Amino acid sequence: MKLSFIAPLFIFLATSCAAPVPLEEIMVLNVGSEVSFLRAFDGSGILVGLQEEIDGEMVALTPSLSSLCTQKCSAPPGPSVVACADAAPDLLVAHALLPGESVSRSFDEEFWYRSETRGCAKRAPLTGALAVRLCHDDAVVDANGEPLAEPTESGPMGSATEEVLLNEANCEVFPVELVAGLVVVEVAE
Repeated sequence: MKLSFIAPLFIFLATSCAAPVPLEEIMVLNVGSEVSFLRAFDGSGILVGLQEEIDGEMVALTPSLSSLCTQKCSAPPGPSVVACADAAPDLLVAHALLPGESVSRSFDEEFWYRSETRGCAKRAPLTGALAVRLCHDDAVVDANGEPLAEPTESGPMGSATEEVLLNEANCEVFPVELVAGLVVVEVAE
């Protein structure tokens, strides 16, 4: 009699757990009628911040454990070696996005966050509510503050020697859903 009660309970629990889906790509789509400029880095593409609701709070995630510069919470007790990422960022540039076009940033690593209560890094489950922080604008300027002409094609603006900045960056947090490894953010100027 007890066995017949436990089996359905086990099946219910096994089917009600959400399995984490890996985040492979964040796509930004310009749904407006004007050029949108996104904050980007010269060497690594568009600059996006990913957040997840964990234990009732939105926490910043990073695709690299070394960028947190702390050990994993699952590390054995005692002294351990912590590899830290090079803190020198790429040069800030802008990425022009013409109406109806998109740009993506791909990820092939796990996401991590710093556990404030434990002081170590935990792997992000990617099962909670997600949000993307993205800075965009309808105009760009050079390093001297001079306005630049609108481009005729989508792509990075600026180079290793020519910094291009958003004129008045509008930094927003967009609630998003992770579907089959893809997150889509829609912007319009």
